[in-house]
Amino acid sequence: MGSVLTLKSIEDNSDIYDGAIVLSHLGAGTTLTFDMTLAIALAYDVALGWPQSWGTVGDVRHDLDFNTEVATVLIFQLQNPLNFGKFEFLRLVNRLPSEGFYQGEVPLNLWLFGDMFFATEARAELEARAGGPVAQNLNHTYTLSEYEKGYLAALGVDADALLLEMNNRTDIDADPLARNYLQKHADFSGELKRPVLTIQPIGDGMTPPANSTVYKETVEASGALDLLVQTYTDGKMHAVFSPEQVYAAFEAMVYWLDTGNRPGDEFFPESLGFDNDYVPQDWPHPTE
Repeated sequence: MGSVLTLKSIEDNSDIYDGAIVLSHLGAGTTLTFDMTLAIALAYDVALGWPQSWGTVGDVRHDLDFNTEVATVLIFQLQNPLNFGKFEFLRLVNRLPSEGFYQGEVPLNLWLFGDMFFATEARAELEARAGGPVAQNLNHTYTLSEYEKGYLAALGVDADALLLEMNNRTDIDADPLARNYLQKHADFSGELKRPVLTIQPIGDGMTPPANSTVYKETVEASGALDLLVQTYTDGKMHAVFSPEQVYAAFEAMVYWLDTGNRPGDEFFPESLGFDNDYVPQDWPHPTE
């Protein structure tokens, strides 16, 4: 969550910064981020069944422990090949990358385990701190493409039935005071007064590149788009960058601060693993 601290701090305390470089960021803000964890939890519930011992989909038990209570269930379910299509439904409806979703060096390097951690224990801790449920899905729309539905059908999954169940449950509301806690402390206005450079791996399943789309829209709405540069790497991990990529980012920021000119694509060459043609998708689950 370091990116949240950086982006919030440079808005609220711009006088102490020259600029900010933000890697693998949650530019969508904390409310949208935890609404996403709610969508993950809801997809898990309709496909595999949310255990009552975890609390409810909208209000996680506040002392829930991921390692002993959630990860053990996931590991057991993943051992059953009949569950693969159900997990694929969860992945696809939340626009999560396939690479790294099921395989990684340690469990939290798997997007499935990392995202379920935030949907369970991390959300539980935040709910306890905020004083109530923080996530909501009021009037959200959950969708899949026809191609994705066909793919899931081949895996034995009736995607239309699961989508219908999800869309019939778009009435989960946050506690107003808890929601206000998130908005006050960890959402963004986009009102930049100092340069901000964001770098996002296109295969990051923990902080998906759609965060960049939302953050750009937020900054643009505030009229500060000239103070934002966004770039992407071809990376497939969360917050993993080569020393050369980090050095390139610092060179770009120094140039920007010294000259007042926004750094262009020449600072982020493809030879170092940057992807200057990449366009991130919109945030999933739009409201009606």
